[in-house]
Amino acid sequence: VIGESPLDGDMTLDEIERRAIMATLQATSGDRTACARILGIDKSTLYRKLKRYNFYTEKNEENPAAV
Repeated sequence: VIGESPLDGDMTLDEIERRAIMATLQATSGDRTACARILGIDKSTLYRKLKRYNFYTEKNEENPAAV
């Protein structure tokens, strides 16, 4: 029996990506530059994804990890 993984189940690729971004933002205390570097994406790509997943709003603009 294989242990539970955050990738188990019927998760979509979008959900996996969203969770990876959230986990990385939390691990970096909301540091978007560090988050993008760890994820291997450009900072502008991270901003676009944050907006796509509704993480980047005026309410949490300073710390999108605080959703």
